[in-house]
Amino acid sequence: MKSLALVFVLALSGCAAIGPAVQKVAEANDVALAAAELEICRAASIGAVMRRYGQDPIKARAWRDLCVETNNSASEIVAP
Repeated sequence: MKSLALVFVLALSGCAAIGPAVQKVAEANDVALAAAELEICRAASIGAVMRRYGQDPIKARAWRDLCVETNNSASEIVAP
């Protein structure tokens, strides 16, 4: 019973260190997502975008919603 209590106490004391680690992982994921959006929206060629998203109206709309400003003349590059 004492060993179970010891394990419980040790497990709870380690929880305080988890918070900063989770924050670091969250920040790394935010950076990775921003890099992925940059790649999808700005770095990919128009041909790659058309092949990947232009054939499916749902995917085309999703790409436009994510990447294209509505007042931009490029908004019709990938039409839904």
